[in-house]
Amino acid sequence: MENMENDEKTIDLKMLLLGLLDRIWLILFVSVICAAAVGIFTKIGIDKKYTSTAQMYVQNKDPEAQNSAISSSDVAASASLVQVCQKVFTSDSMIAKLQETLTSAGYLFKNEEIIEMIDITSPDNNQIMVVDVISESPEISQLVATSLVANADSVFKEIVKVGSVQTISAATFPEEPSSPNLKKNILIGFLAGFVLICAIVVVIDICDTKIKPTDNLMDMYGAPLIAEIMDFDADIK
Repeated sequence: MENMENDEKTIDLKMLLLGLLDRIWLILFVSVICAAAVGIFTKIGIDKKYTSTAQMYVQNKDPEAQNSAISSSDVAASASLVQVCQKVFTSDSMIAKLQETLTSAGYLFKNEEIIEMIDITSPDNNQIMVVDVISESPEISQLVATSLVANADSVFKEIVKVGSVQTISAATFPEEPSSPNLKKNILIGFLAGFVLICAIVVVIDICDTKIKPTDNLMDMYGAPLIAEIMDFDADIK
């Protein structure tokens, strides 16, 4: 009994696979249509975002101090200050300076909108911070990132009272949008369409109980084929 059940399951899987192969052009057509639809929507329906990136270095000592030698404990303490910087650089003091820069350039933003632009991380969990400013304009992204880097040390000392922040690399000008990723979205659309149409084909085949000319009845039911009944009406037509 177990062997018969396993055979039936194997035959069913083969039939489903054959059903998919029989409709391969339909499956590819629907997949391409979905990919094209997602690509068009990505192009015209999703706002482009531009990212300006700068790098800074934070330490818990002022480099101009007389005893500015850095020990291993200083490195660990400086690394922990990166988390503090994430709060400091979105504080009211920093946002006020960024707001002033944007206003003087003719841009009007709410404080909440400016905060949403800023993303500060430490990829290697050390003293180096990566500042990403993301907006719908490459000029605004670079302007905010440049202003943040320029005011970082003074705002940090104003709030934390100790340590310093130094610039490693200035804010970049984003030549290309950082999002959305058109190629990635098209691939996702193609795969989604492929999976969807395959699922629909499989469901249709499973629900279709009609016997087809290609069905092997002996293998399907495990019984010999005794006779065939001709469809005389079909022959007349």
